[in-house]
Amino acid sequence: MAICERVHTDLNISGKTDPENIDLVYLVIGVDDEFEARDLVLNTAPEIFRNCTRDIVELDKHEGTALYFRVSYVRNGTEKEEDEDEDEISFDLSSSSVTMKRAYSQTSYGSNAPDAGLSIGWNGKSGDQSDIAGVEVSTSTIRKSFTVAMKYKDLTVAWEKKVAKLFGKVNSSSWKGYEAGEVLFLGCSFSGINSKKTVFNVTYNFGIAFNEKNVLIGKDSNNREIRIDKTGWQYVWDIVKSEYAESKKDMPPAIRIMGVYVANVYKTADLNALGI
Repeated sequence: MAICERVHTDLNISGKTDPENIDLVYLVIGVDDEFEARDLVLNTAPEIFRNCTRDIVELDKHEGTALYFRVSYVRNGTEKEEDEDEDEISFDLSSSSVTMKRAYSQTSYGSNAPDAGLSIGWNGKSGDQSDIAGVEVSTSTIRKSFTVAMKYKDLTVAWEKKVAKLFGKVNSSSWKGYEAGEVLFLGCSFSGINSKKTVFNVTYNFGIAFNEKNVLIGKDSNNREIRIDKTGWQYVWDIVKSEYAESKKDMPPAIRIMGVYVANVYKTADLNALGI
């Protein structure tokens, strides 16, 4: 049975009634996975403690089967010092391409133009000789980066293990305004002089793909629409078959969907564990 309990409290009073900041240390026993243990601490530690708001939850130490987490709180209304480094953010919306073989709508011209339906680039032939070339169209690719100033003492092997475990994971809960399922952690990097006095600028990189609801995929063999809901980083694929109408030999085949599959190709994790 998992156990999570507070074992220590550090207060920084600074001569005031309310503390400037508070560190609560929680002990977790009976949970092997660090991220599951962290979720347990998040569900146990109060969001507000002695007029301070919960800020960062991080693994403090790991002793055998015991995991100790430090939960940091800051006094409500506390602002950064003027000389404290501000984090940086970058956003890039660029294009990639995808082959589209069926149009959303299409108009034909010419008195003898065959009826191509919604097919793009049909070669005008039927049966096994029929081919639909399609066209390359632009689609968006979103990348977002956060650059955070970190001290030498914080860039430990434990920190490296933490970011490595989160690499390639999709957010399991809301994160910086994005819904669960929309953010993919693509890793981080930093460089600088190997000195305890150095403050490193660590850049965290993310891919963004928005969740979609009621997306029209196509029609099944009974001519019924197939619509799906998917999160941003789920992969959708289908099995289709071509149907030829005996009475319309001069038309391209109708593409009928036999099955649609929404695949989870990335694992999920709480990206708030990155602490940025």
